Amino acid sequence: RVVHRGAPAVALAERELLLRLGQHAVFAIERERGRFTLVAESADRQFWQKPLNGALQPWFEARDDGLLVIDDFVIHALSQEGEAADTELSARRSGAVAVLGHGRFLVVATASGVSCWRARSGKPGFEPITETGELGALHAVALASDGDQLLSADASGALRLWTLQDGIAQPAWSVALPAGRSFAPQLALAGGSAVCVDDQGTIRIVERASHALVRTIPTGAPLATVPRIDAGRIIVVDAGGEVDGYALAAPVTTP
Repeated sequence: RVVHRGAPAVALAERELLLRLGQHAVFAIERERGRFTLVAESADRQFWQKPLNGALQPWFEARDDGLLVIDDFVIHALSQEGEAADTELSARRSGAVAVLGHGRFLVVATASGVSCWRARSGKPGFEPITETGELGALHAVALASDGDQLLSADASGALRLWTLQDGIAQPAWSVALPAGRSFAPQLALAGGSAVCVDDQGTIRIVERASHALVRTIPTGAPLATVPRIDAGRIIVVDAGGEVDGYALAAPVTTP
């Protein structure tokens, strides 16, 4: 086991090195005197380090073949050996980061709104696929499988559908949760439906084309996974591991 021995770490992960068989390394984001640094080290030495910029804690994900780090200004896609493909954000990062489509898409909250990024084909790094206006305080996002639409939920209780075309996100519709409710992290776009869950475990299914409420399902418990639509049913797993299925054809209930 490799132990991090440097400055205090705010994030770290241990991985076996692909090019150094049998060796492991710790990849850590250190914070010292208000500055962040990404380091890679073994039990007895440091392999490399990379200074990061900004005041926000960098977002960090260790993948099987490398690292993904987003500081206030740049998306850093790095190999385990420290080789970096850097992509500048169009505006300073202001908060949440979401990874979608098995790591192919990034959604980043910035000072000028939410920006979406797609992994470049055949080479490292990311390219912008959208830059849009203010989405509010981003709470959760979901991206359609074809990459053409984005569903967002914000802290004000607004559920919004955005259409992505020619690199620009255009608002399609917005609906609001009932007063006193807030969003849980689970959002989904599946077929013709947009699915969201509130903090009381109530599932809401909204028609993507018209934003009409199709059904509400009060499960009565927090959910552990994103609801899945399959063969006319919606499948959910609650925090206790119980699996339930509901028919989509059932009538709309309130609230």
